[in-house]
Amino acid sequence: MFQLGLNSIQPVLIRPGLSHRLLLCCISILLLLIAFPDKTGEGVSWLVWVCLVPWVLALKGTGRFTGLLLGSFFGFFFFFGLDSGVPFGLSKHLATSDWNVWVTFVLCCAQVALPYALFGLLEGMFQWLGKPFGAPRAAGCLTLLQVLIPQVLPISHYLIVYNSPFIIQVTDLGGVPLLLFILNLANFYLVDQILVWLKGEKSFAFFLVFALLIGATLIYGKMRLDELHEAQSRPEPGRIVRALSIQPDIASPFSGNAEARLRLLLQQVERGLEKFPSADFVIWPENPLNLKCSNLVYRDELKALVEKSGKPILFQCDQGVGQFLRYSFNAMHWYQPGEDVVEEYHKIRMFPFGETLPFSREIPFIKRLVNFYTDYLSGLYYRVFKLGDARLIPSICYEAVFSSHIREFVRRDGNLIVNSVNDAWWGDSDGPEIHLALSVFRSVEFRVPMVRVTNSGVGAFVQATGEIIESSRTSLFQKVETSFPLYLPKERSPYFNMGDWMLALLLVVFILDTGFRVVKNLKK
Repeated sequence: MFQLGLNSIQPVLIRPGLSHRLLLCCISILLLLIAFPDKTGEGVSWLVWVCLVPWVLALKGTGRFTGLLLGSFFGFFFFFGLDSGVPFGLSKHLATSDWNVWVTFVLCCAQVALPYALFGLLEGMFQWLGKPFGAPRAAGCLTLLQVLIPQVLPISHYLIVYNSPFIIQVTDLGGVPLLLFILNLANFYLVDQILVWLKGEKSFAFFLVFALLIGATLIYGKMRLDELHEAQSRPEPGRIVRALSIQPDIASPFSGNAEARLRLLLQQVERGLEKFPSADFVIWPENPLNLKCSNLVYRDELKALVEKSGKPILFQCDQGVGQFLRYSFNAMHWYQPGEDVVEEYHKIRMFPFGETLPFSREIPFIKRLVNFYTDYLSGLYYRVFKLGDARLIPSICYEAVFSSHIREFVRRDGNLIVNSVNDAWWGDSDGPEIHLALSVFRSVEFRVPMVRVTNSGVGAFVQATGEIIESSRTSLFQKVETSFPLYLPKERSPYFNMGDWMLALLLVVFILDTGFRVVKNLKK
């Protein structure tokens, strides 16, 4: 039966036409969309080990142009299908035209497709697939392209496993590049095995390597989880911290009275403190009110609440600077009882098209085409807020997406990520879930827990194992207060101590290998 099925698809896979190749790309896209993202457990995240196989088979034997086309098609429609609801959410929450929103979304899809397009081009040039050591060469190339090409949001198939704790533990060794390489390598070895079977051979060597990759990843994950769970079950004094997270679901800044809604937020904080009196501090999200930090409600009523409750509050506001306060930092302020000095952090990484417009200073006329962004100034200093043994890492919006950014705080003894987010402008789409998935890996990479507090969902409490605490995940567009204990490990990860060794190794090996092959071909 197996041989009969193999014989029926053999002609299609050995010499596929363009239509068959596109069909294989669509199968890969469908597998990715089925597997990602899963909100309630691991679901079918195991598909991450096979989801690239049809697309890679489509690239086998292509030329440069066809490889470029297939890579572009796969990458573009992967992201388009993953979050096609985003433009509708943006249209409802931004004061701009649908034209601007859709053009921006299409450009983002094209940018996400770039690594896959370039990989298709390079596969057409070097023809790695089906050759000796072709799988590690192709996997290394794809991993480098996925990691090194700048992205607005670094989205790829590894996000499928953000809710799979056994798989993601390897990121504490080599970060996301190591996880990506393992996943890519497994897919490419499975492709090699399929190509062997298509030739009529009965060897299972490549399948054995495929199984060993999965097994080694899961065994390491089990070992690390057991070790961390043991330490977490017997915490030393001061190693448990409880945050009170406030999700206010504040509407768009273009309607209603901002100060009145801010007072409602302060009342919600009081209700939260009544529900969770053991909370060590309060964190509220990045919100769309755009009130200045110098506003009287902030300066007086918030400070009074801090003194009355005896709890520090970490909150977001716009820090005006310059003549007439014309320019602003997106800031987080740390208010502590009995302290006259308010500590500040200014957001360093701006969100393109939302908080800054790329190349707008070099090409001024772009500002006339895109008119829905706020031009914030970028902060200069990494600041950690102290609370007992906790060292809070302030992270506004998508700053938690970037390993290099969080690493700078951990170097300053930061041990608790506080991610303050406003994802309301994504609307009722998978955008907030994708944003959460992108952030979870920082906890595993550096072994620091995370509080993700959002304006409208999805909020969560994440342990240093990368496990999202059950029932801590908040729903979209609801007012809710949550508080859960988080364990602060003393030791940091090998990845923090060794840095991006995996990325450097892949880059050196790829350059040397490619250079050798080019020189060899030139001599011929």
